Amino acid sequence: MGVFELEGTTLQGRDFRNHLNKNWTTGNQVLANINSLYGSKVDGKATFTPSGTLSTLADLNTKYPDGEVGIFVTADTGHWYYWHGNAWTDGGPYQAVGIQDGSITINKLASNAQQTIFTPSTDGLPNYDTATQTLDFNCINDQAYFQVGNKVIQIPKKLTIKSSLDKVSSNKLIFNIDSHEFSFIGWADVPTSSEILLGTLRRGYQNTTNAHYWQGSFDITIDGRQWNQHDIPAQTIFSPGNAKKPNFDTTTRQFDFGSTTGTTPTIQMGTKVISIPNGTIAYPTDRAMNANINTLRVVYNVYNSTAQVVSWDELLPPYTVVVCLVLFNYPKHPFISGGFPYTVNGSDPNLTKGNVDYIPAKDGIPTFDTQTKILDLNCYQDQGFFVYNGTSYRVPYNTTIKATEASSTKFTFKPADMTFYAHNWAEDIPDGEVVFLSIRIGNYNNETITTGTFPVEIIGQSFKTHATDNPIDAKIKGINHRGFNSVAPEESRSAYLLSKRNGYHHWEGDINWTKDNVPMMIHDLAINRTARNLDGTKINVTTNLTDMLYQDLSNFDFGIAKGSQFKGEPLLTFEELVKLARYNNTFLHIEFKYEFTQEQVQELHDIAVKYNMLDRIGWQAFNWDWLKPMMQLEPNGQYELLGGTVNDDYFTKMAAFKTDTNTIVASQDAALSVDDIQKIADKGYPIYLWTVDDGDTVRKFRDIGMVEGFMTNGAINVADELTK
Repeated sequence: MGVFELEGTTLQGRDFRNHLNKNWTTGNQVLANINSLYGSKVDGKATFTPSGTLSTLADLNTKYPDGEVGIFVTADTGHWYYWHGNAWTDGGPYQAVGIQDGSITINKLASNAQQTIFTPSTDGLPNYDTATQTLDFNCINDQAYFQVGNKVIQIPKKLTIKSSLDKVSSNKLIFNIDSHEFSFIGWADVPTSSEILLGTLRRGYQNTTNAHYWQGSFDITIDGRQWNQHDIPAQTIFSPGNAKKPNFDTTTRQFDFGSTTGTTPTIQMGTKVISIPNGTIAYPTDRAMNANINTLRVVYNVYNSTAQVVSWDELLPPYTVVVCLVLFNYPKHPFISGGFPYTVNGSDPNLTKGNVDYIPAKDGIPTFDTQTKILDLNCYQDQGFFVYNGTSYRVPYNTTIKATEASSTKFTFKPADMTFYAHNWAEDIPDGEVVFLSIRIGNYNNETITTGTFPVEIIGQSFKTHATDNPIDAKIKGINHRGFNSVAPEESRSAYLLSKRNGYHHWEGDINWTKDNVPMMIHDLAINRTARNLDGTKINVTTNLTDMLYQDLSNFDFGIAKGSQFKGEPLLTFEELVKLARYNNTFLHIEFKYEFTQEQVQELHDIAVKYNMLDRIGWQAFNWDWLKPMMQLEPNGQYELLGGTVNDDYFTKMAAFKTDTNTIVASQDAALSVDDIQKIADKGYPIYLWTVDDGDTVRKFRDIGMVEGFMTNGAINVADELTK
């Protein structure tokens, strides 16, 4: 006999019969009903055979008002019934059946199990106002709508929803499919089956404007600014055309971009270049025409190609970039802080100006710290240089310049002795000095704006890039050298994640080992250059990684040397990097810094196998023999042979490492000549070039067919440079 659960008690066999005889007044009749159930056994288990099937329970009562031996199934519910006492009793579902393929259509899914599609109104994206804590769907002249499955829900005009972020740090936005109402609920509240989760809104520390975060099925703006991946970076460079200088009219407060046929000005955002249409004029807003407004901004919308002159405190719509500032309280005439030639009312103001370009050092692009107000030209292991009026001027090592206490600073250098100065925005520039950069600190929404011909990384201010993506399988790859180390600590988690965000899917790093044989991602044997004591002070005694236990690394800070925002950054292990690369679908290029033991190589191999990453790692070394133990463990791997003079001996050694199953890459110094690189290509070896931080070098070698990678610190975007 089978197993039954009655009234919360599990009974089997004789116990079941005794229970019926003792507790049910009609026990014999029920036993007869149950006995009729056992027509067969499958796999030793009893199966039920229904005595009949009716459409509904009402039909069953009509046909057998006084009961009947057996069980009966009703088609409307699929439940089985037996006669108990003086009524038909529900025994639950008769049996479970398989779901027929294709039988579950979208209208059979619960509303909160369906994905929503949102189409905004023609008035624009919904906006969340942090002051009023209200979400406005921006349905003024038009209606937005959701599509849920095959249902279309129109959003009423002028719909706003109040959040409760004054009481809690997070809210969920939900839509009730039954009542057609939108509402915010608390972060811990669970939506019901009729409520669809549309997104979450989080208020950050101290409820500041720039600390609100949205994650949802559609985009919104926060205080008029689109914060997500469609953001335009504040760092822009405006380049005028070569036929007509831009002009600012002090009466109409209009800015003429000077764009004519065949000589259109351009705006560079990071590595993207956008041409400004012919005849483009920025017209002032009503507030910008106010005579009491002394600071204006010329802005350009890269989405609809329109321009405006706005006041310093006006909100900007999404896709808008700042071209320059117009400062009216400069002596004698307005000063345009943009780093480009211009006219005022059609005349050259004869300000001290120069055609200045800056080539950054290999250490990375300059940085400006909003807390200390220090501009660091980032010349420590290498020197950058200015190009002014056709002459190059090298920047001294360790050059930093302190900004003035004013909101805007003009930075200058004196070519005669390569000294550097900072001037208030209203000061005249002394003879002999050349302006190379202007910075306005604490602009609206706490933005810091730089104007110059080169990028500057702003420390202490969050930012997002709109970098061109360079796919992992691109024919010519951008390989980020030690991660995005021009901004973040080299070979750190932050550097590699920033690398991915800037379009790189290939990461390079170096391995050194601790005393207890833990492989760590660090270029130098000594930690002194990249690490600091926990209090931020420099490490005065040479401290080699090979003399330290892994646990000893917690006594040092590996981030603060790059900036206070990286304080507490730990040193990555090789295993942590492999996992990070796996999660982010990236390819690793790992350098052996010296000859590793067989056991150490085996450990690296085991880690790669553990995370199924053997086909996503290229192993590299300057001494090629150091790679032989890994070649024995992984005969099908990729091996990148670093450096070497291009001669007959070079190719003989290359051929000795090549097999039918492995991949041998010639990873070479970009300082080599085109002829030498072409010789390698003629032998059929794929080529990587390092370390490339300028677009001219990319374009110098891009037409050599076997050049398949450029290794860079992040000062350029390889994908963009290839198309220029």
